[in-house]
Amino acid sequence: MANRIRKSDVEDIEFLDAEELQSTGASVYLTTTVVSTTSGTRRVVVGVPSDGQGILASQDHPAQAGDRVVISGTAGATGDGTYTIASVATDTSFIVTEAIGTSVGGTIEFLYASGASQIGVDPTGLGYSSATTVQAVLEDIPVLPAATRVGDLLASRDGVTFSVVHPVVSADDGWLSNADGELLIEGLD
Repeated sequence: MANRIRKSDVEDIEFLDAEELQSTGASVYLTTTVVSTTSGTRRVVVGVPSDGQGILASQDHPAQAGDRVVISGTAGATGDGTYTIASVATDTSFIVTEAIGTSVGGTIEFLYASGASQIGVDPTGLGYSSATTVQAVLEDIPVLPAATRVGDLLASRDGVTFSVVHPVVSADDGWLSNADGELLIEGLD
């Protein structure tokens, strides 16, 4: 008898969508209101999004540990900032890893984590890293070779970590761009 997987056996949060895999850590997947933030418990309570689905059991936008949130416009700006979700408690609340001020009101944007941080790797045979995610392996690379011609891979940084590897597809007057026409490096000679 063959193993059969039923729809009830699978949850969306167990799979990475294309948007999540392509994310550089700056892709907003949900914007809603903030009800309150509490410093002692590091709990953030949000309003129910406009589609009526919460952040825990949602089919379209389930929040998960590791996602980042940007909070702005809280009373006195005491809850404003960028935070990392530690755990999702309910359909309208979650805990953050960083310290947060007590506040009410405002707006919140939920951002996917970097796609490279979601992909596991087997470090066996890697001489420069024992990391188990693509993101961490990229961070362990001491120096990246420069991408100077079509066909090279170009890694970009988001300030501290490598976030995306773009295949270079055109070099117009020394300007490298990817398949989407986004400029990667300008003025290489």
